[in-house]
Amino acid sequence: MKKISLKSLYVLAVKALRRLARAVGLLEYLEKKRDNRLALWVRSLFSIYDVNDMNHLDLPWWPFAVIGKVENFIAERQGEIRVFEFGAGASTLWLARRCETVISVEHDESFVRVLQPLLKELKNVTLHGIPPRSMTSPLIASARPGYQGYDFSDYVGSISREKELFDLIVVDGRARNDCLRASVEKLAPGGMLLFDNTDRERYSQALQEVPWRRQDFSGLTPALPLPSKSTVFIKPGN
Repeated sequence: MKKISLKSLYVLAVKALRRLARAVGLLEYLEKKRDNRLALWVRSLFSIYDVNDMNHLDLPWWPFAVIGKVENFIAERQGEIRVFEFGAGASTLWLARRCETVISVEHDESFVRVLQPLLKELKNVTLHGIPPRSMTSPLIASARPGYQGYDFSDYVGSISREKELFDLIVVDGRARNDCLRASVEKLAPGGMLLFDNTDRERYSQALQEVPWRRQDFSGLTPALPLPSKSTVFIKPGN
């Protein structure tokens, strides 16, 4: 019999509670209070691993503190922002509503099929499904469990194949250390680089290699019961 992880049990429990919360009107009540960050966070807890509901709430899956930082960055430039994103999801939809152009790459082809209907009305988004290649000795590997023997070279190299620079680059997918190193060369002067989940030790060395000023943002995060951490770099320039 297959053992169910604690994470899976938590998600199943939340989904069951969500049905009850909807039936008694709790979800509707919390949505009316969405201007209150705590109420919005509690509402978002019912959206765990549900990109449709995160889209309904108009939230990316980053700490609220970094959401505010990115929102201000976009507003200062009046939305004239070119975005490249490693790892598609709720953030893709959120960014597309606010930015001029969004190019997102996703390794999971089944998740690409989930996202495509949500993105079809957004003409400024290009979503590329770039699955890893099965390989005995991967050139670029992912440290995430379950991806041993897969090469992410095509995925990581996708940003280098773009001709123009980007104003905002989000690293939130697989093989993040290599994605980060590739992103440094493609960020425009004055641009922002956002790296999610920087509380994970396996990312620390690559983050230290980035030559720009670093800002860490921790705290409540949509859909997560515990705080998380993201890091922003600003490239000197315009």
